[in-house]
Amino acid sequence: MGDLLVETVGLSKAFGPVRAVDDIDLTVHAGSIVGLVGPNGAGKTTTIKMLLGMTRPSAGSATVLGHDVVRESVAVRREAAFIPEDKLLYPDMRVSGFARFYGSFFPEWDEAVLARLLEEWEIPVDRRIKQLSKGMRAKLVLAAALSRRPRVLLMDEPTIDLDPASVEELLSLIAEWTADQDRAVLLATHRLEEVERICDHVTVMVEGRQALSGVLDELKLRWKSLRVLGGPAVDEIRGWDGVRRVSASGDLKTVIVDADPARIRGRLESGGAAGVEVHDMNLREIYLTLTNYERGRLDGAVESLV
Repeated sequence: MGDLLVETVGLSKAFGPVRAVDDIDLTVHAGSIVGLVGPNGAGKTTTIKMLLGMTRPSAGSATVLGHDVVRESVAVRREAAFIPEDKLLYPDMRVSGFARFYGSFFPEWDEAVLARLLEEWEIPVDRRIKQLSKGMRAKLVLAAALSRRPRVLLMDEPTIDLDPASVEELLSLIAEWTADQDRAVLLATHRLEEVERICDHVTVMVEGRQALSGVLDELKLRWKSLRVLGGPAVDEIRGWDGVRRVSASGDLKTVIVDADPARIRGRLESGGAAGVEVHDMNLREIYLTLTNYERGRLDGAVESLV
């Protein structure tokens, strides 16, 4: 595992009586792409803003590239690049003019990197920004961010309003950039297919709390849907460790678990189940189980699978 580039410990943010972010423990290591997912209002954007020093935490602590986000927020914003959901550009500027203006704020700006990216991504430097497609504008913002030579890239809904082809292209560019094991991305989004496409770690937020966090492949090994014929009663199964949800239709039950599926299967069979089928779950199915059945009932405990 690469160097620790982003870390939060008990990070929280309250707006009056509302806890927008509640006790988040998050780590981002070099070489990784971490997906921060959850429904609208889950606290993803607020978390990103605290990491950038744009809003002050109510409790807990966070560092980005070794800099405390409260005491050293200027250093964080200088060394970590941010791509917001609202990509506010100057529509009448030409691409070349925007690049000169943007780059003037950053001492590490690398004109050679920008020139190479603009050429590779076929962004016309003499065209006005308002004449670019949404996909090309998104690539321009990414090119400008990467020309700062950051080690950490924070992204908030970077593919919003893009068509499928542009989404695929942008995700490929992000994955390619992170292939350098000295860099990392924290991607806040509610688009689960994007997380499965490029992320190796995922943290699920529900109502400001961290519902689940871990290596995506390991999550998929643990989270399974078991189809059960007969066996123990539903109320009994619900009380077992590792069982997240149980539903029944006649003698057929569906048991969703986030523990060793072989152990749960053995317990079901020893309890009289006539048949047990184990099915894989994708991130969307895991996410829906968490948000539909755990919303408002999380106790703040995080299952870390890292």
